[in-house]
Amino acid sequence: RERADVDAAGRRLAGATRRETRFEWRPVCGERAVAPDRHNALDILLEETVAPWRRLGLELRAHDEGVAFRYVLPASRGLREAVIW
Repeated sequence: RERADVDAAGRRLAGATRRETRFEWRPVCGERAVAPDRHNALDILLEETVAPWRRLGLELRAHDEGVAFRYVLPASRGLREAVIW
């Protein structure tokens, strides 16, 4: 029987957090003395429900100028090393 919270590969949504960032930073050089950093973000954590029990994070950001995302490999018992090439 299939579980509604687990996908076909055996992963489930372990957590999701929304956040809003509003601050300014001062670049070393460039056209502006102060650069704003304003974005909304969603952090998603997926984890396997079967061995090897790996976890994968996905960070999504929506800026005024565009969107960004990155993968996060948190420490987990099924992940000893990650090779990215």
